[in-house]
Amino acid sequence: MKSVHVATGLVFALIACATCASPLPPSSSAVGDWEGREGRFVYLHIRFTQQGNDLQGTACYTSDLDVIFKGVPVQINYPHVSVSAPNGFTFVGDFVAKGTISGNRSMGGSPPSSMTLNLSSGSYALCLTP
Repeated sequence: MKSVHVATGLVFALIACATCASPLPPSSSAVGDWEGREGRFVYLHIRFTQQGNDLQGTACYTSDLDVIFKGVPVQINYPHVSVSAPNGFTFVGDFVAKGTISGNRSMGGSPPSSMTLNLSSGSYALCLTP
């Protein structure tokens, strides 16, 4: 009887873990600077770094040369990412291909619009200004 309970518990654990998200993408392909453009001069920048097995992200949003927000933590549950800034900006997306995050952004009560982010070396530099 005890082996039935152990087997049942193992089955439930396997089923529960079947929906678990991987903590890191294959070969940590997410690490680096990402950029998505909205309109002509408005950009969402995300920098992903890796500490051991943990993937971390920080977001910044710029318009022309003005920084709207910076240092906002990115929530990561690979392949899902999300940004929720204090000014009401949100982005929710997924890693869909190597070098591409596809999702939707919205500001305050505005309806969501699509936004794609791509790996873009050095694009995060404006976010590092004091």
